[in-house]
Amino acid sequence: DLSSCRWMDGTQLYDAAIDFLQDYWHGMMAEVRAFYNYVDWQEPFIFYLLVFHACVFAVVIITRKRSVVQSLLFFSILGLTLCARMINDWCIKNYRTFTKHAYFQQSGFFISVMFSGPLLLCAFALLINFLVEAFNLLVQVKTEQLRRKKGRDAEDKKIKRT
Repeated sequence: DLSSCRWMDGTQLYDAAIDFLQDYWHGMMAEVRAFYNYVDWQEPFIFYLLVFHACVFAVVIITRKRSVVQSLLFFSILGLTLCARMINDWCIKNYRTFTKHAYFQQSGFFISVMFSGPLLLCAFALLINFLVEAFNLLVQVKTEQLRRKKGRDAEDKKIKRT
């Protein structure tokens, strides 16, 4: 029943939204700090994982003008992200072979943050690059169309004059 609802004016609604966002932000930052403190950043596994992501990002930047390479890279990244659940399941069983800590859980939080997240950021960068390339190609095609139309119009005017 809407008549029993207590309506807030604009100021109260704004204040409630700000309070909610501040609480959410502080809670999220506490979670980020807890995650940061939980991970042993000196561990070789973490170091090599970060190096892997740096290399992938470098390849994304270096190959930005090569659409075929970027397409292969894009689908490879998406494939790795798709396999993250299987990788996580394997890591849950075998983490002792490459790390001292049991980072991997059934929820997949660690692999999502440390593996899939950075890969998806690279995939997003690739997608943005694809859109930029498509826009530039569209501009080139339209420019060529207008140039040809201008040439045809000039020819038509010459033919009409003679």
